[in-house]
Amino acid sequence: MLTRVQNIFLATSNIEETSQKFSIFFGRNPNFIGQSRNLGIDIISFGLYKTNICLISPKSPGIWFENLNSFLKIKGEGIFGINFSSDDFDDDYSNFVKNDLKLSNKFESCFEGNNENQIKFSFFNILDKNIESLNILVSHEMDFQNNIANSNNNVSKVNQLVIQTETPDSIKDIFERKLGIRLALDKTFKEWAGRMLFLD
Repeated sequence: MLTRVQNIFLATSNIEETSQKFSIFFGRNPNFIGQSRNLGIDIISFGLYKTNICLISPKSPGIWFENLNSFLKIKGEGIFGINFSSDDFDDDYSNFVKNDLKLSNKFESCFEGNNENQIKFSFFNILDKNIESLNILVSHEMDFQNNIANSNNNVSKVNQLVIQTETPDSIKDIFERKLGIRLALDKTFKEWAGRMLFLD
């Protein structure tokens, strides 16, 4: 089953400059700096409790290279994708296929750190047309380094992730019926104005 939001991938055209600003904002240094030759990206990650905020930028041809370039050109900087962690990767893949979710093939990939450490992982993308503008992927647990906060620790964890949609019923069906993630109505807004996502 899906256990948590593991990584939030933010596309940026200037990863070094953005990283410096994020270090000041979060009050901590990155917990991973490196690249993925397979994905075609540079990556700098900040660990916030159980979620990593991962800055990514295009580097060289790879699985994400063209889509990331297109995203930056059309939409500018922002949330490129969300990565859910799975406690049983192969079983979840099979169950999602049974639930009529359109999935990519399974991929093997790796983040190569500047200090020569490697994070190997398997992942697949959810290709449903209702969420095609948001790259949602499922992977094994990724073993990033522990968070290292400095004395100006401003931000401790990710509390909420807000996704705007014009097809709320379709999104609710994908998350609740097909992915098994509960969405609860925020009573302070009118119906469908806001729903919160829970990983039980």
